[in-house]
Amino acid sequence: MKRVFALLLATLMLSSLACQPTPEEDIVVNRAEGNLEERIFASPAPIETEAITPADGETLSPFEESTTGAQTFPERWMGDISTEYVTVRIDAEIITSGQQTYPVYMVEQNYFSIEDYLRLFQSVIPNAVKYRRNMSYEDYETQLESAVRGAEKRDADGSITYVSWPQQQNVIESAQEKMLGATREEQLYKDIDEDAIPQEFILCDDGTQAWAEYSSSIITLSRDRGILETESGGHLELWDEDVAVSFYPEIYEADAQAVAEQFLKDIGIEGVGVVQSEPARSFNRLTLSVESYGYFFRFARTFDYVGYYDRQPGDTGPFRFEEDAAYVATLKNEVIEVYVTEAGVRYFSWANPLKTLSCANENVQLLPFEQIQANTVKLLRAGLAHIDGKGVYGYSLEKAILTVYPQRLADNQGTVMVPMWLMVIYTYGANSDDVLDFDPKHKHEHYPIYVGINAIDGSRVALADDS
Repeated sequence: MKRVFALLLATLMLSSLACQPTPEEDIVVNRAEGNLEERIFASPAPIETEAITPADGETLSPFEESTTGAQTFPERWMGDISTEYVTVRIDAEIITSGQQTYPVYMVEQNYFSIEDYLRLFQSVIPNAVKYRRNMSYEDYETQLESAVRGAEKRDADGSITYVSWPQQQNVIESAQEKMLGATREEQLYKDIDEDAIPQEFILCDDGTQAWAEYSSSIITLSRDRGILETESGGHLELWDEDVAVSFYPEIYEADAQAVAEQFLKDIGIEGVGVVQSEPARSFNRLTLSVESYGYFFRFARTFDYVGYYDRQPGDTGPFRFEEDAAYVATLKNEVIEVYVTEAGVRYFSWANPLKTLSCANENVQLLPFEQIQANTVKLLRAGLAHIDGKGVYGYSLEKAILTVYPQRLADNQGTVMVPMWLMVIYTYGANSDDVLDFDPKHKHEHYPIYVGINAIDGSRVALADDS
């Protein structure tokens, strides 16, 4: 749905615009000369420390020192970028982890083994007794009845109503067709024993049903046999935009996060941080009834930086950039998702695991932020140069986040998690008078545009979608 909306938005913005070639301007460092690799594999930048002067009669421990070798950044970046037809307002919060060093790690894509899957399966669904791999006649029958009835919508007073959703008719027709060749359920279940690799429909010893999926790149485990819908609609996309959906978690967010973090620690996942949290609920994938309410957390590897993840960061909206194919990473960014209710962890997903090979530089030298600003302005201005007609959309650069992203090095030297300034840009629409308005009520909150700037050499980092 996000991709469809973005394409529609881009079409509306550009429908009245003609295109002309982007100016031939060198807006990034010439990486072909080895500038990036030379900086990454250079000697680590020195870390200077300055002792704190104690007050009269006061003594300090040896650990009470302030590190001054770390680069300093402004708290905000204010300004604007204007072409003849487009304005980009800059009112950006500068977000860093406050770290004192800037390491660069060599990584490669890792893959899950059967042993990994079975270990995680036991952690999330410890009381599984039977499983089966395919839908039964009874499943399709339940799905058909539920689709005809509609999806469950619970109101603030606890009352339940059933509503239609965009794909309802498709589900009805699919269930009707598949019932013709489906097998009765009693023939499908298998016992879970030492040699079993249970997937999909899981029957637990307390009579509840769960769901599990495994491949070499993603493991998904759900105690509710469910699919998640978050408050922003990021998973299920069940509703039309005019249907109000409410969430009623029965656990505090801080408590839910503590449960999620302890769970990850218990299964051996470390070095990750929360990059997204929001209220969520789990739907039974067959009955479309709400199984539970809680909080959804998305974790990503931080490598000491601010964690970041988005499934579709590659959509640059109206900005047009050329790719430097030699540096576009072929691996995907790692992401871990956990859904927590008052009953504990109900959903866990781990995709695109990364393997850390080595530390290429313990403290790489970053470009001054003033240079990052200058390169960003040049890049955005060039990215908008093709527009030669007035529209009713404007853009606002509102966050500059120092994070990391996988980037391939030239000449098959491998892939690094490169320090990157992630510029987060939002689209603003017109007011009732059809005039561009930067009022928050005209902000397209859920459809940001991302632009990555390499913090080492100032070049653009190409962000790739994971879908």
